[in-house]
Amino acid sequence: MNTTVFYKKISILSGCLLIFLIALSQFSPFQDTLYFSISSTFVFVIFTILVFHIGLRAVDSPNKNLFTGVAISSIFMKLVFILAFLFTYQAVVEPTSKHYLFPFILIYLVYTIFETMVMMRLSKVS
Repeated sequence: MNTTVFYKKISILSGCLLIFLIALSQFSPFQDTLYFSISSTFVFVIFTILVFHIGLRAVDSPNKNLFTGVAISSIFMKLVFILAFLFTYQAVVEPTSKHYLFPFILIYLVYTIFETMVMMRLSKVS
């Protein structure tokens, strides 16, 4: 997958997801979650872009185990980062309900599936 195709796909995915999140925020339990959802989307977009570019470099490396290491490391780093992100949000904002978790988990799943598909395509290039 080249960078142009990647950026087109992540832009379309993010746009559709943001439209869904805006629509979701119109329902009463999720009215207070829009800003957190948008910031979460932004964080996942940045993380996915970083993983893509690191994966591009790793796939061209003479060390064939490097790409596998990048894939495994990205999973671990994402888990650590999202836990830190959630704990920070919980400590700073002190939300009154747990409804912010539903959009967050949805965003996490969407970008994890997208990142997995991108990494699988990158691995087929090598």
